[in-house]
Amino acid sequence: MTTEQLDQNGDDRARLLAQRLGRARAAQTRGARQAPSRPGPQPRSERPALSFAQQRLWFLDRLIPGNLAYTMQDTAYRLKGELDPVALERAWQAVEERHEVLRSRFGNDGDQPHVIVDPAGTIPLERLDLSGAADPEQAARDHTQTQADQPFDLATGPLTRAHLLHLAPQDHILLITVHHSIFDGWSINVLENDLTHAYHAALANQPPTWPQLPLHYTDFASWQRQTLTGPTL
Repeated sequence: MTTEQLDQNGDDRARLLAQRLGRARAAQTRGARQAPSRPGPQPRSERPALSFAQQRLWFLDRLIPGNLAYTMQDTAYRLKGELDPVALERAWQAVEERHEVLRSRFGNDGDQPHVIVDPAGTIPLERLDLSGAADPEQAARDHTQTQADQPFDLATGPLTRAHLLHLAPQDHILLITVHHSIFDGWSINVLENDLTHAYHAALANQPPTWPQLPLHYTDFASWQRQTLTGPTL
């Protein structure tokens, strides 16, 4: 094969690649035009669908029941100084009522899972007094480990557990254990901000003054299911 033929073959391959890339870009653009820019409130179904991420974790839980890999304890806080446990309990109740995803679990008809949202008040803030233990620090570590080792049942729930550990008059640990199917790293700041706001409101004997949530996670899941179809998918 001559140098001219090699050059010609190379040019042909380059043109073919450019054509393929051009078609791929065009298809991507068409898909993007079909997709709304962001999710919004959706009509509430009797059996709200899981997001794709939730369904993946639900499938893994069915594959390996009791798997602890997706138990999160990133929200464990050492609270030093004056604390009003009653106000904190009221704040937690307000946050739990505000974010229905914390009260979510997953039912299924055969192999088709759906979201079940339990009523507000399903997840109490349990208060444990460890101050009388021989070593309150060790007792707190033991309780934290016990919570980490306790699997979640995605069908029966709840998928959130909240505990306030009392070690001393000005020493507490707020421990929130949650399954990754309803919580992630992004959720941590949301929870911290809302709980802090609600606690300060409770101290003043006032309800939280936060704006109404524009949508819940079930709205996002429904939007995702409708959007990721056809060329977009």
